[in-house]
Amino acid sequence: MDYFNKLFESADATVEDDVIYSTLDIRRWIPSGVQKICDVERVTSGRWVYKNQNPIMWQDHRSWIYFLVSGREIHKLGESGQPLAIKQKQRSQPISGTTNRLGRLANMITAKGDDTDERLRTELALAADQGQVSIWAFKVPVFEQTLCLDDESIKLSSCFHKTLEKLWLDRIKQEAGRYPLGNSGRA
Repeated sequence: MDYFNKLFESADATVEDDVIYSTLDIRRWIPSGVQKICDVERVTSGRWVYKNQNPIMWQDHRSWIYFLVSGREIHKLGESGQPLAIKQKQRSQPISGTTNRLGRLANMITAKGDDTDERLRTELALAADQGQVSIWAFKVPVFEQTLCLDDESIKLSSCFHKTLEKLWLDRIKQEAGRYPLGNSGRA
């Protein structure tokens, strides 16, 4: 738990120009290592296009906490064990599908219209039209260990993005009195 305590310790008193940022203000979490990934533009189909992309968006890393932000308020906090984005060959946008978090978020549409990513795009449509939606992320460390099993070296990786998501949501609920609006709770 030391890692988690140290992570949140840096966010305990984020002060800039004598302002203490609320728990739901994304600026509160920048000292903890949260970085802006991109801005969101909504296109006529209701799907999203990503602008002002941070190069870490394309890293082949598989343990993330991500934040959908409206203005400066965290609207949704989530986790992913997939890369944030896998680049299309023809343009600088993520491929559609479930192999990368931002590709699914930008493009997922179901026949019933009951998909979480569709719901989030709908909730944030007006803010996106006004250029007020951005995506931020925290790169969760992956711990690797090599073990010897019957004279064979085996490399193991351990990720804890799901655990960290729950702790982060608990922290927000404890301090703000509620979860971000796009989070119905914590699973």
